[in-house]
Amino acid sequence: MVCKGLPSRKGKTSWIHDVDEKPAPYTVVDEIVWLQSNFPDKALCVHKLVFKSDPHNEFRFGYYMCRKGRWWWGQYAPMLPPDDVKYMVAEMHKRGWV
Repeated sequence: MVCKGLPSRKGKTSWIHDVDEKPAPYTVVDEIVWLQSNFPDKALCVHKLVFKSDPHNEFRFGYYMCRKGRWWWGQYAPMLPPDDVKYMVAEMHKRGWV
């Protein structure tokens, strides 16, 4: 089954628990999402996050898998081939993230 359209979290607000177990809300202010070069049913992503309580940027690396006609968030650490790492780093530089 084919999944249409790459997923996007840009502009979405969510939260995690910080080290003191307090809620730490953040917003995805930008993102890079692309299909993995050697596995098109996997969409790799880097989210640029801004935390609300202590405004600073952090990056979240993740992936989605195409299953049953929709994109599902990956629950494990992303693994990607060298060419995709090169693309990701180049795109982060191009956008002025790093």
